[in-house]
Amino acid sequence: MPDYPKLAKEKKEENDELLTRMQVDEDLLYLKQYIMLDKFRQPVPNIINVTLNRPAVFAANIISALGTTTETRTVTTDDENLDTTDIEDVQKAAFASANKRLNDNGKTDLNPFFDTQLCIRGRAAARCLFRMDGKDLVPDIVPWDTRFMTYEIDSEGLKWAAYETTRSKTVIEAQYGITVTGKFGTVLDVWDKEHNEVWVNKTRVTLVKEQKKQEEHKYGFTPVVIEIVPLGYGTILLSEDRIRFEGESIFFMMRSVVPELNRVITILQTLNMKSVLPPMKQKKRGGGKASKHAEITALGAVTAMEPDEDILPIDFGKAERAAAIALDMLETAEREASLSSADLGLIGSPPASGVRAIIAGENKDQVVRPRLEA
Repeated sequence: MPDYPKLAKEKKEENDELLTRMQVDEDLLYLKQYIMLDKFRQPVPNIINVTLNRPAVFAANIISALGTTTETRTVTTDDENLDTTDIEDVQKAAFASANKRLNDNGKTDLNPFFDTQLCIRGRAAARCLFRMDGKDLVPDIVPWDTRFMTYEIDSEGLKWAAYETTRSKTVIEAQYGITVTGKFGTVLDVWDKEHNEVWVNKTRVTLVKEQKKQEEHKYGFTPVVIEIVPLGYGTILLSEDRIRFEGESIFFMMRSVVPELNRVITILQTLNMKSVLPPMKQKKRGGGKASKHAEITALGAVTAMEPDEDILPIDFGKAERAAAIALDMLETAEREASLSSADLGLIGSPPASGVRAIIAGENKDQVVRPRLEA
């Protein structure tokens, strides 16, 4: 029997660069506060740090556009006498039932979950069980956050898949009947072609229902589905670190631009504040202690000086011009890498359909189309 906790850990280490990329994308989505750092990676003092909201707006626009698309189910057959409408209706009812199960457990519907996963993670996955509960067919589909998923593929498809989550003590006790120390525990849910096993805090749990072990299944395959966005070169340019370039998120063309935009805006905002409260230089006869800043810059202040004395603000004109030029270039790069509200037709109107988003985006459909294909 394979040591799945060990295999999952090794796979997680193998995917380290991909997981780092996913964290960067998540930080962009959640607008993690930008802090300007020096060359030693230490915060620069006396800076007004600014975090632009553009990544979050971009993500909201794309995910909303995907959410307005209409899913079309088509069943094809060589039997001309077979009416496929009933089959399509069964599929529709099955997914509606799966969504209800998720909603009853306080979880999101499948489509919004998958849309967000495909946009931010660049892939989507779910454990799919259609099982019988007495005479009832139960569509038990649980979407997985692919950042916490590991898997292995062989020549016949998915060999095994594991999902590691942190769950509360009460949820673990209710679902598995065991008590964990602390408020939370780590659950590793593993599926392969023959059975399912669960590990809680590195201890294997025996799955029992109606006094019968529930670890083995009869599906004949690993009942997990994963779909990767067909964008990125990780499966084509086979360098050692290729995994992080496979299944790109919507941020793939702006991931390195946004921090630089934040840096330039931070510089400009700091310079703006310095124009309101500028650092001053004072020429005093015989040197000595400088005057208090508040006294010489107050509204209506009058400062007496000798003829050879002077007080002047320090000029940052060249720095402001350089920052403005850099800002213009970076904004151009960001626009080329994303879709604005205007591109998606969101100004003063309901969200556009996915097709309209592609048309409105003109040559920018490389962001949306791969996620529709997935």
